[in-house]
Amino acid sequence: MKGEVRPRSLAHRGVVMATGWWLDPALCGEGEARRRVLAHWENGARLFGVEGGNLLLFASPRLLRADIAPATILTEREGWLLAAPLSDSEWQELHAHAPSSGEIGGRNLALVRDGALLVARGAQALDPSLWLDTQDWESVELEALGEVAALAVAATPAVDVRRALDVPASPELARFLAQMRGEELSDAPPSWRERWRALWKGSGEARQVEGGVRVEKRRFWLDKLFDFRFGAGGDVPGLREGEKFSSEFGMVAHAFFVAALLALLGSAFTWPQNGLGGALQFWVGLLVWLLPIAALAWLLMVLARLVPVPPHVARKLMKSPPPAWRSFLPLDLLGVMLLCATFWMFWNERDWFWMTIAALGAFIMALHAHWERRRLDPVEVAA
Repeated sequence: MKGEVRPRSLAHRGVVMATGWWLDPALCGEGEARRRVLAHWENGARLFGVEGGNLLLFASPRLLRADIAPATILTEREGWLLAAPLSDSEWQELHAHAPSSGEIGGRNLALVRDGALLVARGAQALDPSLWLDTQDWESVELEALGEVAALAVAATPAVDVRRALDVPASPELARFLAQMRGEELSDAPPSWRERWRALWKGSGEARQVEGGVRVEKRRFWLDKLFDFRFGAGGDVPGLREGEKFSSEFGMVAHAFFVAALLALLGSAFTWPQNGLGGALQFWVGLLVWLLPIAALAWLLMVLARLVPVPPHVARKLMKSPPPAWRSFLPLDLLGVMLLCATFWMFWNERDWFWMTIAALGAFIMALHAHWERRRLDPVEVAA
């Protein structure tokens, strides 16, 4: 088909998505045409000889500038390789006069010759490797200069999660490692002397002792009381690193305390953001730590005063001599037992248990003390 479809544009302009290009050796010479093909050859590309020129199809479409392309750029549209952009009417006219043949890898080629579209026929696949002259090449046998060194792999540093989270060492792990080393283990529990030493000097780590491996208790209560540090980075004044506090309550209480000082002192409040330091830090930490205890004691005293004195207790109080506490020995004994249980749970780091039982024991003793005070007021008791 020649002279039937005359496109208004004879070549692509600007930057286009090119599927390949077609080069006529008559324009640049056979040697230059081959050098251009080899320079743009890639894995997956294909070469055809058609209409006296070389048609190079890229492995994948790419953006090319038409004004500096090494040959005539070809774009693809519905299975056609077009050397010029076509309008819709020109595209329909091409389809009407040139049926598809699919000679070039399932595609058809439309070139522009003398201002008209030319549908190329008779395409043949070419092998560009035959253009390479390897007769003067000299083959050389390769020989290794030595053993290939293995690639150095950076060792991943081991992270002790327990130490990072400030968690005591696992006694089960210590016993397992001791068994792997063939050491004899003792199932005897730590003595009171070891418990006392661990309470003051314990690090929470496993240590080797005579008869086996034991884990020293951590002096957690001293850490809570004396190691009251303030970190940097808090959004609210005083609300610093949460990991420095034993509980959320302590962190929030400290935040309210510092915020109150800031409101009272204004610009005179000059605590650095990274901490207090010195004796001031200790006393503030001690005050914040004791505030909830004092509030709990006050609440227990209020609750104890709200409990009415039973009639039989009132009669007994009025008739009893001044050392009336002896008649309530079972009640005092119960409070002492609860406090002992509190100490044991505190020793074994069970915070919620010892706090609950301590509150119950303090409530019983406060109730007893309130009744003892009311014993001195017979009128109120009788009422």
